[in-house]
Amino acid sequence: MQERGVSRELALQILENAIPFRYVHGGSQKQGYYDDQRRVIVSVAGDTVTTVILCVSEQHIEGLRKKIV
Repeated sequence: MQERGVSRELALQILENAIPFRYVHGGSQKQGYYDDQRRVIVSVAGDTVTTVILCVSEQHIEGLRKKIV
């Protein structure tokens, strides 16, 4: 996470406050948490954070939401 410029504290804050949505990516079911103010997504598979991305557009999030299980 920190390699991508997102602190552990910020990721935890997003996980606690964002409304989760489910999607499939790379054949894996994931839960996404998007902070639209900071434009950061934190994705989780099971109990593991798998992805943290900065500068994510709303269009990208809408595309993920369409990839529902």
